[in-house]
Amino acid sequence: MSWMKKIRDYMLQKSRNIAYRPADYPGFEKLKTMAIVFESGKQDGAIQDFAKRMQAAGKEVKLLGYIPQKRKEIQTPPDFSHFTKDEVSWYGKPKSDDVKQLLEGTYQVFITLNEKEESPVQFVTVAAKADFVVGLSNGKVARIDLLVGSGESHDYKAVFKEVEYYLKFINN
Repeated sequence: MSWMKKIRDYMLQKSRNIAYRPADYPGFEKLKTMAIVFESGKQDGAIQDFAKRMQAAGKEVKLLGYIPQKRKEIQTPPDFSHFTKDEVSWYGKPKSDDVKQLLEGTYQVFITLNEKEESPVQFVTVAAKADFVVGLSNGKVARIDLLVGSGESHDYKAVFKEVEYYLKFINN
C-alpha cells in the first residue's frame, strides 16, 4: 500500500460523521428527504429520471454529481449540483460549496452511486447526516445499510427499480 493511499484512507476515516445518530427508516410513505450522490457519466439520465419520480411521489430530492474533469473543461454544465476535479484535494476530499451545502442537510435516505475503489464520492458519503444509506454492492464505502447490485451491464435503471422496491418493501 502506497503512502498516498494510506493518507487517503486515514483522511476518509477521519471524515466520518460519528457525531450524527441516525433515526430509524420511517418507511416509504413517511419518507420526506433523500439525497443522491454519484459520479457523473452516461447514467445521469437514469439518475435524474429516478429523482423526478421520487419528487412526483412527494419526496424532497437533492442531487450531487462529481464530474471528473476540471471546471474549465466542462462544455455544458449539468442541471444538478456538482463538483469537479479541481474542487478536490490532493488526497481526494471534495471542498466545493455544493458539497458543503449538501452536507449541512439531514436525509432520511442517502443513495451513493460509486463503482470505483477511490472516489471523492466516498468522502461525501461518510460525512453525510443520513438515517439510511443505500449503495452499490461493488462500491467501497464502509457505511452502507442496503447494498444493491448494478450487474455487469451497470444499468442504473435496474438499480433504481431495485432501490425503489426495497424502499417500499421496508416499513416501520
